[in-house]
Amino acid sequence: MNIPISRLDPNVPDPVESRRHAAGRLVRMAYAASVFGILGFFVVYFGAPFVFLSGPGVVSSPRYVLSLPFTVQVSRMNVTPGATVKVGDEIGQVHSPEQDTIVATYMRALSDIAGRSAELRVKARVAAEALEAAQAYKRETDTAMERIATMASATTTFRVEILRERALANKDVIVQRAEAEEATKQLVSLDAFSKQIREQLDEVQRNFRSGLVSAPVGGIISTGLAHTGQSLVSGAPIADILNPNDVYVD
Repeated sequence: MNIPISRLDPNVPDPVESRRHAAGRLVRMAYAASVFGILGFFVVYFGAPFVFLSGPGVVSSPRYVLSLPFTVQVSRMNVTPGATVKVGDEIGQVHSPEQDTIVATYMRALSDIAGRSAELRVKARVAAEALEAAQAYKRETDTAMERIATMASATTTFRVEILRERALANKDVIVQRAEAEEATKQLVSLDAFSKQIREQLDEVQRNFRSGLVSAPVGGIISTGLAHTGQSLVSGAPIADILNPNDVYVD
């Protein structure tokens, strides 16, 4: 038997239905929370070893040690530990008395070569000009010797004197020619040696770049960073650059 219910206002919700919907919503929320809680427990329980460390460790990565083959003193540093750098970024600047000594040694060697080359050029020029005079004198002695050979009245003493002059003229020609040739050869050798020293000097200055230190690779600056005013021996690290794309755990 159906009994019709007459409501005073159709817009007023039924209190029984309202309580029923609210209770159902709470039950569903509690059920969903319990289900997701159980799932979360299993996920954390079985997945934590793959995400979290089970003991103490160190997170690290491959590092690039930046150092110089000279004894240097750090003038300034432009980066701090943890800073990210790219290839070619300026890290700092150093001063090296050892590098200054190397440059001074090369310059002194070039100066000595220049002085020796000047002496050899003067010697070669003098020998070349003296050779012409010696050859002319030798031709005169040869002519005198030919004339004496046809003269029956020439004394033995006079013949010996002409022969001695001819021999001295030949010796002078040989000496001057040898000096000119040897001076020319030494000049060629000195020029080649001077060129080699200049190339080495340019390479040293180009590699040192006035003490500017740049990042050869991109990465993150580690804590092993030199500070301003610190003196470093040859091969000591100025900075360590870590590769952020290859991280591992020790």
